[in-house]
Amino acid sequence: MSPRERQEHILIVGGAADARQVGLRAALHGYGVTLYDGDAAALAETQRWYLSSAPEVAEATGMPVHAVHTSASSIVLSADLSEAARGATLVFEFAPDIFAVKQGLLTVLDGLCPYETIFATTSLAHGPSAIATSCGRTDRLVAVTFHGPLGQVGLTEIRPQSETSHATLTRVTDVAHTLETVVVTLKKERRQSLIEGFDVAPLKTALQHAADGVASVEDIDRAWIATMPSSIGPFGMIDALGLDTMLEITRQGVDGEAGALTRYAFLKRYVDEGRLGAKSGEGFYS
Repeated sequence: MSPRERQEHILIVGGAADARQVGLRAALHGYGVTLYDGDAAALAETQRWYLSSAPEVAEATGMPVHAVHTSASSIVLSADLSEAARGATLVFEFAPDIFAVKQGLLTVLDGLCPYETIFATTSLAHGPSAIATSCGRTDRLVAVTFHGPLGQVGLTEIRPQSETSHATLTRVTDVAHTLETVVVTLKKERRQSLIEGFDVAPLKTALQHAADGVASVEDIDRAWIATMPSSIGPFGMIDALGLDTMLEITRQGVDGEAGALTRYAFLKRYVDEGRLGAKSGEGFYS
């Protein structure tokens, strides 16, 4: 289906790896897509990634390389947020998972986007109701988490908040289905991802071992992979989740969880160096 046949025009805010993949997935399925990043170097890297990854994406998706190139080339890359927001009907924001950053970005977008534009935040550290209230679109905001790379069916997890309208939920759900993902909608507001809830306890344990100097990150992951039915260890999982997201989750437990302050200091060293995981291209692993 061509972009003209899709009713939604999707704005992706952020040029990190996960944002690029969602943008390309949407373009491959016929949506008009604009990707915004205020960093010109990040936009240039996004453009290089779209061009260089076409053969790999084609092999993973079963699409011809020229079709992937055509879809990737249709994505508008912009460093001008005002221009990028014009005409957007659905915004997926991938800003760093810091409340003040999310709040500031969405407040600006609220003033730039048309009234009917829906905001989908990818925050895993803050409840969608708090973010919705801060930006003034309580009925037009949901939290969304995408799991799985291009070429896999993947999972889209939709986390509405109490004020999310039925129309908003329907539109976001329809888009998720057209992206050929399994769609799960939570019935009760939750700050964290449903899947994250399965994984956080072992991640905390692994972080505590590393922070205490019990073993190296690599050895902890090797021990996990050798004894668990998994091809990825806890620190590989944190790389996928985002070290900044895990840092914020850890920060919220500093006052009440034993060892949380040590884990926080351990993670913060990486985040301060810009090593955020898959979204920045380097975390515990490169």
